[in-house]
Amino acid sequence: MLAAKLLGVESGQDAIIRTELYRQKYTVVSPYNYTVADFSNAISTLRNSLPHQFLDEGLVVSKGE
Repeated sequence: MLAAKLLGVESGQDAIIRTELYRQKYTVVSPYNYTVADFSNAISTLRNSLPHQFLDEGLVVSKGE
């Protein structure tokens, strides 16, 4: 029961964080001169290089993928 409640809280927090990242996706992160979306997509690329059963997508996914 406790695990189910924690999962619900974690899911809500993840949704809020992802929404905020998406809202700021084109914001340039100083001093790196990369956008929030660039960082998110780079992290997703690294995660996809790990052995797992799912596809990790960044904030912006092209229509061709």
